[in-house]
Amino acid sequence: MYQQAVKGELAEKYAEVGAAPFPPCYELDFWFWRNTEQGNVADVTNLQKATEDALQGVLIANDRDVVRVTSWIAAQGPSVAGAVAFRVRWGVARSSRDAAIDLPDEILYQVCENPIALNKLSDNSWPPRTS
Repeated sequence: MYQQAVKGELAEKYAEVGAAPFPPCYELDFWFWRNTEQGNVADVTNLQKATEDALQGVLIANDRDVVRVTSWIAAQGPSVAGAVAFRVRWGVARSSRDAAIDLPDEILYQVCENPIALNKLSDNSWPPRTS
């Protein structure tokens, strides 16, 4: 029900834009306000997936083309008005150097063929790292 309500609202609001106007790859950010009057505490991953699915075919072509997503429950409780806000970025690089910077070096070196290309160029240590 939630997903259909979000999709319907998006389709109505963005009808003039057309179906999935933004090219892949996507970064999505979600903020949720959840009313728990019925006793259901929100699960952010379920809210994220349902909202991501609602964007598909309206603002994004396919959720398989999402390369990064973040979600926050801003507030929830029996007196909270239910709402969702989101930000869509499109045409982002599939392997973002900025995202890799936050990955610990020991993990980056285990999973990446060319970690220097993704990781920070220099941490200003001496002697410079060569491999």
